[in-house]
Amino acid sequence: YVRSLSEAPDAREAKGGGKSGAFLITSRDQRFVLKTCGGGEVAQLLRMLPDYERYVAGHPRTLLARFLGCHAVEMYGRRVWFLVMGNVFAGLPGGRADY
Repeated sequence: YVRSLSEAPDAREAKGGGKSGAFLITSRDQRFVLKTCGGGEVAQLLRMLPDYERYVAGHPRTLLARFLGCHAVEMYGRRVWFLVMGNVFAGLPGGRADY
């Protein structure tokens, strides 16, 4: 995912980050999504990670987000966490699916 994201000088901010106000950005090739998150969200993700990993491994066609990385950077004196996820809608016409 590093290559895909580094080739994204024209990456677009997604519309609306939900109630959390998170910043969402999609890679240029639409394969990956970055989402900012707080330390509490990271801690919760790490707690549920073993169960999540087992579930995703046992259900390869699940539409749950695929967490691929969790990183932090220091910006303006504060730590900013972000998640890298696979875009479950990548490759679909119009980038969406109706269920």
